[in-house]
Amino acid sequence: MKEEEVVELVNRHAEALNGGRDISRALLTTDAGRQEQLIGELFDAAGRVNSALTPVAPRPAFVTQLKQKLIREARSAIEQKETLRKQQWLLVAAGLGGLIYAVGVLAVGVRSAMWMFGIVALIFGWRKRQSATRTAHP
Repeated sequence: MKEEEVVELVNRHAEALNGGRDISRALLTTDAGRQEQLIGELFDAAGRVNSALTPVAPRPAFVTQLKQKLIREARSAIEQKETLRKQQWLLVAAGLGGLIYAVGVLAVGVRSAMWMFGIVALIFGWRKRQSATRTAHP
């Protein structure tokens, strides 16, 4: 019998014990095969462990405290998500504002450069015109 099959038998036995039934004899006769003694010992150990365990119930105060703590943590998690969402929108708005600002600065820079080139062209054009009129009228 393979190890997986032994584990499966012990699991079925443990589930039956938890349900209040002892099916060890039925499992041993149908599925144990050559390792009947080993599996029988495992079933006996499982039966002794099951009889030694007693059901435990939490104190009502603990249940109430735990419930309040879980509700508080759930609300806190929801608030954190909302805060994170607001921060994300704020970052998106700041990014868009920065982009608009950069485009505005670029537009002002282009207009300033055109104005400066116009002034330079006007000065050089006026000098060329003056030198052309001086050479033409001696």
